[in-house]
Amino acid sequence: MAQPRKQSGCAIAAIIVLVVLLVLTCGISGIYIAVQNNKTATMNQDATATADDATATAYAVQLTPTPYPPYTESESPSRATFSEAAQQVIPTAQLANEVDSQYRPVTLQSKFQSSQTIYLSYKWAQGSTGYVQTRWYVNGEMKDKAMSKYINQYADGYGYFSDSFSTYDITFQGTVEVFWCQDAGCTHGGLAWARPFSVTAS
Repeated sequence: MAQPRKQSGCAIAAIIVLVVLLVLTCGISGIYIAVQNNKTATMNQDATATADDATATAYAVQLTPTPYPPYTESESPSRATFSEAAQQVIPTAQLANEVDSQYRPVTLQSKFQSSQTIYLSYKWAQGSTGYVQTRWYVNGEMKDKAMSKYINQYADGYGYFSDSFSTYDITFQGTVEVFWCQDAGCTHGGLAWARPFSVTAS
């Protein structure tokens, strides 16, 4: 009877080598996939962080829209002197067609239609106390005044005022002055901003 052939040592060694190579290949592939997934996640996080930074920066450096008609801030309707201290307490004040859930301006705007609500969004600097007062002018004559609630030193963020001139169904030039008031009577404080706007009869 024929005897069964015995496998040589070379064949066994070759099989072992192939198994080892297969294991190594699978391991390296797994590591590569994990690294790539980690890179993708990091890139997504960086992209999100960059987008958030860009949004914050956009609000930090918002510019006043070109007023109509053009004006200089030295010609506020009340002829009050602009106060650097008031501008530090209220670092920005913008006119807009609406505000978001955090009271930030959605779209800056200086031209409105009669009966349209005009929003004045302002930012308050943390560490300051007092009130924000707005004075609304129509063709140089004050028509309305509004005062915020008392703002304490821990407050930080945005607030807003709004007004509508539906009773004036004519085209006119308006201005809103923004004051920082240290007391409820606004006997101490200063003018921070004057924002001009136009209203066109609808």
